[in-house]
Amino acid sequence: MKNGHCLICDSNKYQKIAPLKYDYLKRFNTNFFLVKCLQCGFHYLSPLPGDDDLLEIYSDEYHFHEGKWLFSLFGWFFELSLIKDASLIKKYKKRGTVLDIGGGSGNFLDQFGADWTRYYVDPSPSAVGTLNKDIKIFNKYLEECHFDNELFDVIILRNVLEHTSNPGPLIKEVGRIMKKDGIFFIRVPNINSVDYKLFREYWYVVQDPGHIAFYSPETITKFMGNMDFNTLHLSTTTFSAPLSLLRSYNFKRHGERSWLNKLHAPLILALSFFYSLTSCFFSKGKGGEMKLICSKK
Repeated sequence: MKNGHCLICDSNKYQKIAPLKYDYLKRFNTNFFLVKCLQCGFHYLSPLPGDDDLLEIYSDEYHFHEGKWLFSLFGWFFELSLIKDASLIKKYKKRGTVLDIGGGSGNFLDQFGADWTRYYVDPSPSAVGTLNKDIKIFNKYLEECHFDNELFDVIILRNVLEHTSNPGPLIKEVGRIMKKDGIFFIRVPNINSVDYKLFREYWYVVQDPGHIAFYSPETITKFMGNMDFNTLHLSTTTFSAPLSLLRSYNFKRHGERSWLNKLHAPLILALSFFYSLTSCFFSKGKGGEMKLICSKK
């Protein structure tokens, strides 16, 4: 564990927002809090788990998987998000060498076809056996791969930064291995979203295992600028995840086993889907996740 300090401005002055009591943290025998930096407004977990702690947290149950009925019901949403993110990248680069860092199941690289040379980096071995044979696989941390300078046209960090307790060295390495005219795609949850305003510490993004850093449009832009990247594009997602309200509700009611709580579940599921549809009317910058396209300065 690391003493609490802001990952953006390195200040150790923060305001405690709420204690976090989800189950997986009990193994660390310490008290965790969602905190807000008093200097720059960045939200993060305090104390910060280290990389070894985070690897221990991750498991095969971390994501929804095929075969689970919820995945079958809402899998279309996740597939659509892959297509839309890849389409945004291809507006800037049509072909080349692409690297997906923290690629998980590897399904995002499936959006890049024969015109692309594809690389996959992830220290977790759980998904490696399912990857396309044409993908160059590195089952380790990025800094351990020792890629050549300016090798990649596109580098992807999709839903990774929220898991990262020391992002500085990672982003510096991205800058070293990315071509001068390359692009850097980032997707990360938005702490300024309507979802967070509604659910606060019970928002499923805050409660999910391994989520320790929570960016806003302002803090992610400042951080990328500090790391010598220009932000060419920043937008928030149009729709909240269909299970946002359901998962957040379940976290808030975790541990309750009453018949009334079970009766609520189908209703909350229906409301969650309706909430997702109406989220397209949220004001600009208030969607649940952010998408960035960055270039070197």
